[in-house]
Amino acid sequence: MFTIKNMKVVPKKNERVLRNNWKTKICECCDDDWSMFIYGVICAGTSIPQLFEKTVVKGYCLVSTLIIWTSFTLVLTIPIYLTDNLNYFGLIWGISSCIVFSLTTVVMIYRTRSNIRIKSNIQGNNLDDFCTSLWCCCCSHMQHMREEDINSENYKLNSINAV
Repeated sequence: MFTIKNMKVVPKKNERVLRNNWKTKICECCDDDWSMFIYGVICAGTSIPQLFEKTVVKGYCLVSTLIIWTSFTLVLTIPIYLTDNLNYFGLIWGISSCIVFSLTTVVMIYRTRSNIRIKSNIQGNNLDDFCTSLWCCCCSHMQHMREEDINSENYKLNSINAV
């Protein structure tokens, strides 16, 4: 697993050395900077695609942002269709928008988390990444922003890759 060379522990060829943890814990979203909390949670429809663009795949920021904000807006219309005069088409449209919104955000956060973990040699696996992305979506996104050293001083909400 490791070799000793000149009194140093050196990993063998083609072997990664894993760092123990992320720079910050998952629930530290409000500890440092409230403006980043606002960007990461309230403006998540914009900041999630920006970070995805920066860390995973180039060229999808605008399309992803439009999909997330449109589906989120349509999800908010669901209560309109649940009145005394039930509209099944509107209800199905709203529920399908909820599914699109959820799948898009979870997949983007999962892929971002995996890429950051691999790039930074952070201990973990794909199941950890998926569960964290599914159950702690906004906190996970905030952790990614802190891991990439994005803060309120260098974050630009209207840029393609957030900085």
